[in-house]
Amino acid sequence: MKKISYEREIDAAGIRRVEIDNRMSMLIINQGNPEHVIINACLSTREDIPEEMLKDMIHCQVDGDEIKIELDEYCEHCNTPFHCREFECRITLPANLRVKVENENEKLVVEGLSAMMDLVNENGKIMVRDCSGAFDITNENGAVRLENCHGDLKIEQENGPVAGVNLKGDRCQIDTENGLVKIREARYPEVAIKSENGGVFYETLAFEEGKIRIGSENGVVVLSLPENMEIDLAVETELGMIRSAFDLSRDEEGVHHFVQGEGKVKVMLETENGPVKIIRSGQNINLDALKAKLDHLKDSIANSKTPEDREQSVKIRNSIIDYLNTIIKSAQDKAVEEKINAAIGKLRKALDEIDLDEAKDKVVDNIEQIGKDVFAFVRETAGRFKDRIEKEHKGSGFGGHIHRHIHKIFDKDQFRQMLEPLRKMKSFRFDLNDEEHEQVSERSRMKILEMLEAGKITAEEAERLLQAIGRE
Repeated sequence: MKKISYEREIDAAGIRRVEIDNRMSMLIINQGNPEHVIINACLSTREDIPEEMLKDMIHCQVDGDEIKIELDEYCEHCNTPFHCREFECRITLPANLRVKVENENEKLVVEGLSAMMDLVNENGKIMVRDCSGAFDITNENGAVRLENCHGDLKIEQENGPVAGVNLKGDRCQIDTENGLVKIREARYPEVAIKSENGGVFYETLAFEEGKIRIGSENGVVVLSLPENMEIDLAVETELGMIRSAFDLSRDEEGVHHFVQGEGKVKVMLETENGPVKIIRSGQNINLDALKAKLDHLKDSIANSKTPEDREQSVKIRNSIIDYLNTIIKSAQDKAVEEKINAAIGKLRKALDEIDLDEAKDKVVDNIEQIGKDVFAFVRETAGRFKDRIEKEHKGSGFGGHIHRHIHKIFDKDQFRQMLEPLRKMKSFRFDLNDEEHEQVSERSRMKILEMLEAGKITAEEAERLLQAIGRE
């Protein structure tokens, strides 16, 4: 394939705002030289095209304290099919600017940037990590993920999941139509999350005073709270079940309440048709979050070039160690504690005693093996949690009489509607396309997990049902 490269430096003296209109390719934005805005683009194509073509696709204009960058759509300039080319553009910005990005059809990645960000996306994924400032994200179709970010957060999402880990700021506002919202290790004194057709999982770290409000029309709401947070909790649902680690009382209007301490943190959870679950921090172990952290560490090490890069890798490693320590606390098992502490020791040694400039591959391989070991330990811990759930309900009479007990909670029509996705998958109906099969299977999986969490089926029964629909 033929490769064409483009690079341009723009003097950033006096610049306060950068506006980027991207219709070209995957776009990566990061922080670098404080005196210049730098654009790097690389095109690989099978078509014999002139070297000047890439330059003609990139337009830059300086207007007072603002730089405008337009990245043209590739197909406007040549007829190469999509699968016959590879394209990537990277823009490096100074810190503390106002940055607006309008992104059309490709993945948008923002990393290591301190800025006031306004990100508007039409069709594609958005990834924001290791950033600070403020984040205003509008997305139509695609996933949104944030990692290790500090600043106020506002997200308007139409179709796709929203995920975040290790986030903090003063305010968090998320509105979504279709897609799961999953936020972990967050500290925002003011939270407002509203979902129309998706579930919400929100894990808050401790803070002294504020307000958390989470609502979903047709999805499950799960809130994870620190053990000793002073909360004034209210839960209201029309048709959904409620499961709480805190002792709730119900008032005359059907609202469930719990107050701890002075109740300085006001919490309101609302659903129409979905269940509500309130848990204490440390009760859930998330392998996806752990995997994301380990992958981030490996990428950071592999791309490390400067002492600042190495320092960033150490920060990521330390966040993994903090997370592993929460697993140790929740496991309450001496053998698992010893194994995970051994893995923590190896993580420290991997970065502290090896010169990254000379042994990056070796360090990454070590992290890979440590990750495999940790996953084995965590899976063991998760398995013990599942066994404990099963033992708690072993004598409660669910077993082979599950239908009778579920009918105590659901009426006949509700129960039939709940199990309809399972019936379709069980009978192998072929009147659904691939996407519909995936949606049915996912709904079935969620129902099974909800029944397990509510103690309506045992862990063994849940496992058999998940195997039946192919969603273990």
